Amino acid sequence: MAKDLKRELPDTNGFSRTNLFAMRKFYLFYKDAGFVHQVGGQITAADELVRQPAGQLKTLINLTF
Repeated sequence: MAKDLKRELPDTNGFSRTNLFAMRKFYLFYKDAGFVHQVGGQITAADELVRQPAGQLKTLINLTF
């Protein structure tokens, strides 16, 4: 399969035999995990979203002092 993919997609990298086995293993492990395509799909409340880590850091500093 790796050779077929390399022949069909000559400008694409990453389809070695080893990588294909790793991709299959990853798929089999996580196939039922229920991933969403965008992080926004996992957020349920607007206050959970902090655009920059600095916003979280300021909150933590204000709570500790």
